[in-house]
Amino acid sequence: MSHKHGAHLDGVADIEGIRMRCICDSHTGCWHFRTARGKPMVQGRRHVVWLHGRGPVSVPRAVWELSRRRTMPEGWRAFRTCHSFDCANPRHIKAGAGEAYGKALTDRGVFHGNAENARNAYAKRIKLNAEMWQWVAESSQFGTEIAHALDVSPALVYRIRATWRSRLMRAAPSVFEFGRIAANVSRAAA
Repeated sequence: MSHKHGAHLDGVADIEGIRMRCICDSHTGCWHFRTARGKPMVQGRRHVVWLHGRGPVSVPRAVWELSRRRTMPEGWRAFRTCHSFDCANPRHIKAGAGEAYGKALTDRGVFHGNAENARNAYAKRIKLNAEMWQWVAESSQFGTEIAHALDVSPALVYRIRATWRSRLMRAAPSVFEFGRIAANVSRAAA
C-alpha cells in the first residue's frame, strides 16, 4: 500500500492515534488500550508506546502530553483516575507530583497508607510451621494450588519441596551392588 511522504508508520503522533488503538467503552467512558497487534494489555506491566519526537513513553504520560501539547514537568507522574488499568481516555488521565499520585490511589482504594501496607507485607512473610512444611512437601497438589491456599508464593512451595527431597534418605544399595563395592575397595587397597 502506498503512503504519502512523511506519514507516521509506527508509534503514535497524536491523540487520534491513541484512540485508534483503543476499544471505547460507552458505559464507563474508558478507552481500553490495545497493543500494536490488537492484543489486550496485561495488568501489572508498564504499558509503553513510541511517541514521535520523544521515544518510548508510558501510555498515561503519552496521553497527557498529547492532549495538552506540552511535556510533563520534571518529577511529575501521569496516572489514571478511573478504576481501569488500561484506560487511555484523556479525561481520565491526570498528572502531578508524588503527593497527588498517592492521593489519587487512596481515593481509588488502591493504596491504604503506610501502616496498613506494612501489616499486609508482614502477614505475607509469616513462616510456616513444621507440620505445614511436611504437608507442603508430601502433598500431591500442584505447587500453585498450595501457594494459593496458604497465601504464599509458589517459589516458597518449590523451595520447601526441593529441601525436603534433598533430605530424604537415599535408598540402600542392593545385594548386587555389594560385589561391585567390594571389588572397588580391593582395587583401591592394592
